[in-house]
Amino acid sequence: YFRELPLCEDRQYLLDLLDLNFPLETLCARVRSDAFWKRAFHHRWRTFVPIEVGSKPWIRIYLEQHLAELVEHLKPNEYDQESVKRIVELCSPFVRELRLERLQPSLSDNSDHVPLDAVLANLRRLQRISVTYDVKDVGHNFFLGCATITEMDVKLMTQGLERCGELTEFRLHSSKLEPTMMKRISAALGKGCPQLRTIAFPHCRCGDIGL
Repeated sequence: YFRELPLCEDRQYLLDLLDLNFPLETLCARVRSDAFWKRAFHHRWRTFVPIEVGSKPWIRIYLEQHLAELVEHLKPNEYDQESVKRIVELCSPFVRELRLERLQPSLSDNSDHVPLDAVLANLRRLQRISVTYDVKDVGHNFFLGCATITEMDVKLMTQGLERCGELTEFRLHSSKLEPTMMKRISAALGKGCPQLRTIAFPHCRCGDIGL
């Protein structure tokens, strides 16, 4: 019925009435209206101002923020790879950039964070990624090492990076990187990211060996 409406005004009127609480799967499959996705974004993130909007479609802006927020708040003990893969595959056609400003660490003896292998490996059109293995608002859950990147973190991240064939920019923030970690990252980027143009390690401790 919607496609049969001849006037853009009629279509926009229906989109203005469309419930924002419909399942995301349904909305992604059926709605491409920039006005609708902009409305959905500002309804959900009332105080958040997206950066570098430019000519990006709002469905992309919405799903990039949706995915980043989901990954940032995942707890390692609640991580289910199949559930994460389903969500990533839903977002994948639209996501070009992923900015992760925090990752939750495990509260067990090790400090491994939420694994990124399944996330990165299934973002087939990802071009830019920025990751911070840090936490915010730790409060009573603070422990030494909660903001430290681990060998397992790097191993799983690089397994995903090897599948990011369209990646042009990689940034890792505020981490203490051992020489073995640097070598693993370098090997993964060299193997799986032929389009890579920018590598940055702002505020990282990399030692004297480097890449």
